[in-house]
Amino acid sequence: MKHLSSIVLAAALVAAGAVACFKDPTSSLRNGASRILLTRSSVFLPVGDSVSVQAELKDEQGNTFDVPDATWTTSNAAVVVVNADLSKPIPYAAFSRAFVRTTGAGRATVYFAASGLTDSVVVVGIPATFDGAISAPAGTMMGDTITIAGTSVLSFSAGTTVDIDGGDAYILSQTASELKILASQPGSTGTLTLHDVTLLGTITVSSLRASTAVPVAATVRSANEPANDDPVTAPAFTLYASPLYGVMTAADIDDYWKFTTPATGDSVDVALEWKTDADIDGYLLNATGGCAGVPAGGCAAMGTSANPEEGHFRLAANTTYLFDVNLYDKGAASAIMYRLTFTKVQ
Repeated sequence: MKHLSSIVLAAALVAAGAVACFKDPTSSLRNGASRILLTRSSVFLPVGDSVSVQAELKDEQGNTFDVPDATWTTSNAAVVVVNADLSKPIPYAAFSRAFVRTTGAGRATVYFAASGLTDSVVVVGIPATFDGAISAPAGTMMGDTITIAGTSVLSFSAGTTVDIDGGDAYILSQTASELKILASQPGSTGTLTLHDVTLLGTITVSSLRASTAVPVAATVRSANEPANDDPVTAPAFTLYASPLYGVMTAADIDDYWKFTTPATGDSVDVALEWKTDADIDGYLLNATGGCAGVPAGGCAAMGTSANPEEGHFRLAANTTYLFDVNLYDKGAASAIMYRLTFTKVQ
């Protein structure tokens, strides 16, 4: 029988050999912190709001390291400020936390650094209101043009729209830096709201109220009003030059427009549209306001209760026509602005 000490010694040698042959394969990964784990990579905040961000130091195995030397900084304090959470000690300094607050509209970067490593969070401040310059005539009336300028961080896209006191405005022209709209509905408070505004060239803000108000009186400042209320005084316009805009009320139910076709007869598409619950019809008439000589159906082709009302006509060459915009039902609005467009069919 072997002595017990001999057996114990042999077992110890076997165990030592096993350790020598089967070294821990992860031991090479234990070289200290190699990465930062942030709870957020980007933040979108209304200006004035704040949120907390937490950072941890990790090695390749996921072990957490203390961060006693952690620092938080901002690239632009005019947009974002950051304050480390020092209200109470964090146990064992196992992680670092900071509060990020937006102070202005735009984009900035918050940096975290510890143990020679650095990572960052992109922070976007979303403005509470639209602060672009807004210009409008004194005592703005329906039909007046309101100009809205973009800012260094807010611009316009093809999808941008504007309403005044909840009523959609017609857009006359639109670039990334400027909008021109028509005061198309009366509004006593004049609250302008912009929809689908572009922030920093890439981010769409669905709705922003403008900080400047433009009250719109339910009266009209236009060279064509009230001249177009009678076929005899109907203002002449150049066919296809631009859309026509007019205003109607319960006391003004017909607007007449006059045009003369070019030397060659044209096929035209006509569109009559408006922004309220009214019902407006359109009639193609001859130069004296009758139906004789107009294309078949011209006198009653655009009375379908649709919005827009649409018509298609083959017009004779060198011929003068009238177009009558008729208010069939004014609906709930006190005054209604409409847009009339003639498009040549190629």
